[in-house]
Amino acid sequence: FGHAKLHALYPSHGDYLTRVTRETNELVRKGFWVASDAAAVVRQAAASEVP
Repeated sequence: FGHAKLHALYPSHGDYLTRVTRETNELVRKGFWVASDAAAVVRQAAASEVP
């Protein structure tokens, strides 16, 4: 995605991180992911420059 699309989807980095965290937690809850993988993805999202 371009910057404009990312900004439309995630107005702030906090919004992005909240959504990543929520979705990864849901994947763990449903048994698709293990907690350590979810935590790694959330750490990567926190360190990213999205949006």
